Formats: sequence, C-alpha cells, structure tokens
Amino acid sequence: EPGGPFIDVTKLNLANYAQRPALAKGLFEYLFHHENNVRSALELAAHATEACRFEDWWWKIQLGKCYYRLGLYREAEGQFHSAMRTTKVPRSSQKGPSEYFQTIDM
Repeated sequence: EPGGPFIDVTKLNLANYAQRPALAKGLFEYLFHHENNVRSALELAAHATEACRFEDWWWKIQLGKCYYRLGLYREAEGQFHSAMRTTKVPRSSQKGPSEYFQTIDM
C-alpha cells in the first residue's frame, strides 16, 4: 500500500527467516535500526541463535543489543559474555575495556 511500511512485520514468520542466515541478518538490521522494532528483532535473533545451535557470536551480540535497548542489562551482559566465549578470535588480540580506554587517552 502506498505510504505504508516497506515490510509488514506482523505478517512475517520470523522463525522461517531465521533458517536463512544471510536474509535473517539483513532483516534483523532493518527491524532493529530502521523500524526500531526491538521486540521483533529480539524474536528473530532468538530464533536465529537456536537455528545456528548457539554457536554464532554475531547473533549473541544482537540479542545483547536488543536486551540492552529494552533495559534488561543483566541479560544483555550475559549475551555479550557468551559471545566473547564463542568467538574464534585469539584472546591476545581482544582488548578489555581498560586497554581500550588507555588506547583512546594516548
């Protein structure tokens, strides 16, 4: 319909989109950033995390972002820690907050 939303989120089956990783990531970005529909983005991220058997750090970060935006700070922190544990980046190259801020201050 002219003047309406680009995607009618209420008619989407987010569980089906979660099975297609490339499409799901783009849809998540659209829901979270453009539509500011955090609850639908959270639902999609939860389905996608299940679909990848809880092994994809990217989806855990997105869950954390949704929880943070909803004010669920402890849940967000848990997702961010979980993402750090599942990422394949060697620990020596990951900076903690204190090292990050020291780099900025220099």
